[in-house]
Amino acid sequence: LMLLYGARRINRFERQIFLTTVALQGEGDVKRDLIAGKHTALLALFSNPTVPPKLRKALRLEPLRFGQEMRFLLRSVPKVYLALVPAATLDDCRREMEEHMPRIFMFSGHTLLGALAFEKANGAIDSSNIDQKNAQFVAMLRQATAARKSAAAAHRPDEEPPGLECVFLNSCESEKLGRAIIEGLPQDIAVICWSSITEDTAAREFAQGFYDVIGDDLKATKGAPLRLPLAAAFKA
Repeated sequence: LMLLYGARRINRFERQIFLTTVALQGEGDVKRDLIAGKHTALLALFSNPTVPPKLRKALRLEPLRFGQEMRFLLRSVPKVYLALVPAATLDDCRREMEEHMPRIFMFSGHTLLGALAFEKANGAIDSSNIDQKNAQFVAMLRQATAARKSAAAAHRPDEEPPGLECVFLNSCESEKLGRAIIEGLPQDIAVICWSSITEDTAAREFAQGFYDVIGDDLKATKGAPLRLPLAAAFKA
């Protein structure tokens, strides 16, 4: 009996060791993925281009103050879940989307005739191909979303990847682009946008509440949460 009991204890301990090892390996995989940027929850792009005086006055494209918003973002969202790009160009946007494949894409800046006002490499406003910018942007989101699903399926074929859940356009009069995103992407997605001209202070305060809720959820969850609290963040 003692030998049988001993054998059962050994087997039970082996099972416990095995389960503990699997759990630790899973945590290690998550942490390794976080460090590698594979669980980027929020990709935040900021654009504050230099605008010629006449155009700035005609279209009300005044310089934006991003310092406070960026500081709050960095305090609210853990850095392992965050990719932040200041002075963003359209090429930056494309590259970062492909690299990080985020769950939330956020752009903070102006719109120019209904399109996102990215910067050029020299800091000036990118006004080229304005009529095509929205279609290019939607196509880029669609391509990045498809790439995320393919990469996740190859890495863990038995798991459904979270994918892009939200596009946050913290820009005046961005509703037109928001509707184009809803119509152009194959999956259900939340789009936050502004239908009118918005004061810089109001846009910044809304963004701070949004970051706070998303950041709290990420801090409270080990690894990547299955679903981000977008409705609560919108109401914050």
